[in-house]
Amino acid sequence: MDKDTLINNLLANYGKYGVTRAELEPIIDDGIQNYDLSLEAIYSGLRMSLASAFNEHEYFSLDDVMAITGESREELLQRIEQCRQELIKQGKTRTLISSL
Repeated sequence: MDKDTLINNLLANYGKYGVTRAELEPIIDDGIQNYDLSLEAIYSGLRMSLASAFNEHEYFSLDDVMAITGESREELLQRIEQCRQELIKQGKTRTLISSL
């Protein structure tokens, strides 16, 4: 994904809330220049932040979460399984198990 595609995708979903290219560009540039983040990590982080700010829902793939957290696939799968086991103990598994 290139920077323009990233911005266009975000504007397609969040432009209706007044989010503009002029607001997104410096955030993306800051992530690249000052935090050495990949465009994928920036995109996922902005999706998460904008969804929270505007009460929207975003769904993230395992690859998206890997880009956000820097964890390996194996580490994330282990963490997911630990969370799943904890939810089973709490009796909160109906939707979780069906989605796995």
